[in-house]
Amino acid sequence: MNKNYLLASIIMLLSFTSNGQTATKLNFDGVDDVIAINNITAATFTLEAFIKVLSSSPGGMKAFQGAGILDSDVSGPANDFIFSILNNKLSFWDGSSSVSTNGKITIFDGNWHHVAVVREANVGVKLYVDGILDNKTNSRSSTVLNSNPKIYIGSAFADDRFLNVDIAEVRIWNTARTGNQISTNKSNELVLPQTGLVSYYKFNQGIAGGNNASETILIDELGLNNGTLNKFSLTGATSNWLSDNTLDLNNFDYLNSTIQIFPNPSSDFIQISALTTTENYKIYNVLGSMIKAGSIDDKIKINIQALTNGLYFLKLESVKAFKFFKE
Repeated sequence: MNKNYLLASIIMLLSFTSNGQTATKLNFDGVDDVIAINNITAATFTLEAFIKVLSSSPGGMKAFQGAGILDSDVSGPANDFIFSILNNKLSFWDGSSSVSTNGKITIFDGNWHHVAVVREANVGVKLYVDGILDNKTNSRSSTVLNSNPKIYIGSAFADDRFLNVDIAEVRIWNTARTGNQISTNKSNELVLPQTGLVSYYKFNQGIAGGNNASETILIDELGLNNGTLNKFSLTGATSNWLSDNTLDLNNFDYLNSTIQIFPNPSSDFIQISALTTTENYKIYNVLGSMIKAGSIDDKIKINIQALTNGLYFLKLESVKAFKFFKE
């Protein structure tokens, strides 16, 4: 990569403003924002989301008392489900067995988290936070949980409880994903097609913080199950399509001799050398848009196969950003 191209890329990054920046997440205001999609789950399914909880959740003992991440609940006894935040932890209700699986890991802590639930027919339910098994129950039901034909993102819709949250990705599978599959892919955008994946939402839509009055459809990357936004203001810094902060030149660290990205350039995976702890990372393109985030240590590889070729910047929490090239 020649120096002139690098300089031009940095100038583009510095001169960029959020007015033209593509959004990377959707903010739910916790008042009435909700997205409706069709419930196309089977008896066995996995639900995943990448979220940042922005206010304390309701309390209680059962998942339907919480605020829904992915909600297909109905009033009264039914073959329904809700994947919610209850007592600031994950919770899942299986209406066919009337069992609530409640998590133990607090996720209202100011950080982004990958969350998942696996409901496996005749086996049970498992909850995961950041790829780590949080809790499980042996609720051995094989009933399809489709009493509600809809799934609502961001609310316990039947009970008018709404989640104050940023959401950057949602995945729905009609397979029981293993703990290793969840952990390995939690920080990576998926390369399509994927066996068992039935809905995939990246939330890379609209203009960050701009007037998005026309951006009322959540795009399913598979083209099968687009969602409908309801009650979002779609303008300003809340209840709208948003993006994390951009980088500037002061965040670059070109000469760090200890922590390095390798291989660089790369076409598929990159790693970070000399990390002594697990750290959160964010990847930005040359326009300053955050396009990927997750956690990493010196043994974890970051999958960059879905990125287009070019210059990118990786920012760690403890050090400044590094440039790398996807080829």
